[in-house]
Amino acid sequence: MPERTQNPWGWTRPAARLLIFASGSLGLGLASLAESRPAEPIEVRLLAVDPNTVPGTVLEALPGIGPVRAAAIVSAREVRPFRSLADLDKRVKGIGPVTAAALKPFLRFEPIGDPPRTPRD
Repeated sequence: MPERTQNPWGWTRPAARLLIFASGSLGLGLASLAESRPAEPIEVRLLAVDPNTVPGTVLEALPGIGPVRAAAIVSAREVRPFRSLADLDKRVKGIGPVTAAALKPFLRFEPIGDPPRTPRD
């Protein structure tokens, strides 16, 4: 298992910093929070991710999702994409109302279109 370092904000998952955009004195871009605290306040915006497309390592950074649940999400989405948070709650063991509520600000579900039609002769 990779070593997990703790940053000044107390987060222990290394992929958590992928979810943060910082602006202000740092400019717009990804902030590396594990190195040092900024000298002045910065604005922090959380990004919502689509659980149907993001890698498992990004899913692991979400609250209440570890390696086992991330793998379960990836396996379930390969069978059928998730349409909503309620769908994720129903289909992935270990995600209940409390975890779903914690995940809500971090997830977005892209509309799933109809399968592409093939032209008929």
